[in-house]
Amino acid sequence: MTVMHPLQVADIRRESADTVSIAFTVPAHLSATYRFQQGQYLQLEAQLQGEPVRRSYSIFSAPDDGELRVAIRHVPQGRFSSYANTQLSVGDTLLVMPPAGSSYRPEPQAPVHHCLGMASGSGITALLPIIKTTLENDNDSRFTLVYGNRDRASLLFGERLAALQALYGQRLELILLFSRESNDNGLPSGRLDLAMCDTLFREWIDVSRLDAAFLCGPQAMVETVGGALKDYGLAAERLHFERLAEPRLQPC
Repeated sequence: MTVMHPLQVADIRRESADTVSIAFTVPAHLSATYRFQQGQYLQLEAQLQGEPVRRSYSIFSAPDDGELRVAIRHVPQGRFSSYANTQLSVGDTLLVMPPAGSSYRPEPQAPVHHCLGMASGSGITALLPIIKTTLENDNDSRFTLVYGNRDRASLLFGERLAALQALYGQRLELILLFSRESNDNGLPSGRLDLAMCDTLFREWIDVSRLDAAFLCGPQAMVETVGGALKDYGLAAERLHFERLAEPRLQPC
């Protein structure tokens, strides 16, 4: 049985009106235990009203960032997310399970040159470290991110995405989609559904040239987009996903 260790909260950063990111202090003797790769997640436990409550969250930091950080978006009536966003303080302690889930590491002899990420809402949390690590480790790589939200006000980590695009230029293509506002890129408003996938894969993204695709969002979105990618010719072993309610990154 995997042991959870008490880790102190080192930093809490307000990322948006309904999202915080939390960094933990990892003692030297546990540094190997909490070493992680992009694509993994942490399970956290807090005592809430005398009851242990556990939730899993994607690791938000990249392996070379020098910190262990997760992002937690508030969910209405969500016990843990409400606590994290309104009551948790620097210096508090949470029980934290060591990093889990499959990571994504392309083989050095087979570099990945064009990746696609497709996320909705807080699903961007899982993809940010993958984007950063892919572009940083392979100078020939490109990354296309399709990111869907209700509107611009609900966009998470817009400044971080803009900073990554400023750093990597044309190697990072951002396609922002809004379901309740007009888009600035010529695409119709709407969710990441089958019709939107057809438009994207016919006119914007050549699926046949992708080396890997990463999906993160609600189960219906992941299944719809994953099925569309396969229909357009992406091999199953090149498709990786994480459902928001079931954190993991693995081949479909």
